[in-house]
Amino acid sequence: MSTNKIIVANWKMKLPYKKAAPLLKKFSSIKFSPTVQVILCPDFITLPLASNILKKSKIKLGAQDAALADRGAYTGEVSPVDLKDLGVAYIILGHSERREYLAESDALINQKLKAVLAVKGLIPILCVGDKVRGKNPKTILFKQLAGALKDIKLAPSQSIIVAYEPVWAIGTGRVVTNSEVTLAHLLIKGFLTKRFKPSQSRVIYGGSVDAKNSANFRDILVVNGLLVGGSSLNSKDFLTICRNVLK
Repeated sequence: MSTNKIIVANWKMKLPYKKAAPLLKKFSSIKFSPTVQVILCPDFITLPLASNILKKSKIKLGAQDAALADRGAYTGEVSPVDLKDLGVAYIILGHSERREYLAESDALINQKLKAVLAVKGLIPILCVGDKVRGKNPKTILFKQLAGALKDIKLAPSQSIIVAYEPVWAIGTGRVVTNSEVTLAHLLIKGFLTKRFKPSQSRVIYGGSVDAKNSANFRDILVVNGLLVGGSSLNSKDFLTICRNVLK
């Protein structure tokens, strides 16, 4: 896997479809550093539009979720095969919001991971995170990782990205410290290196990242990139974030 910083823009369900095209065009015109891999994850209905507008840019397209199978009676779901055919290269799985609001379990996420990895060329972005500050995050992180990665083996050409989300810091105003970020990332990296080759996994941080605090993660060597939520809907702020992690 590339040594470039990975910056994921997760637009969630915040952008009205009618406003998507202008923002996508702004993103496509930005000249990002060649040492940053930008991955843009709009909602499902915006993906075809994004695929068309971004096709000449260096921005990679990502999806916010995928079905647990390539075909079947799964009303409302979207096949990872179809996402790949649409131009999607990355898929977010197990995001804290889906765990919280849609009761997604580690077992379900495991099924989705297997379905995504069964499609050649797709790279999953697995989200894990702790809800309570002050406790050693090892227990919950290892539980989520073990459940999501159960029976999963990566082929030599495959890779995975894990995003650490301290749920207790998201939208709460509480600031995560460098030592807390470092500990969580080291735990995750330690878990992954026992199962996959070091080149097959990267660990990024996601938790209320914005233009002001993004520089805090620049010097934390174990952080391979960022998962950005609401701030990624502002093209200027997002560009600032991408620049801050490289200074």
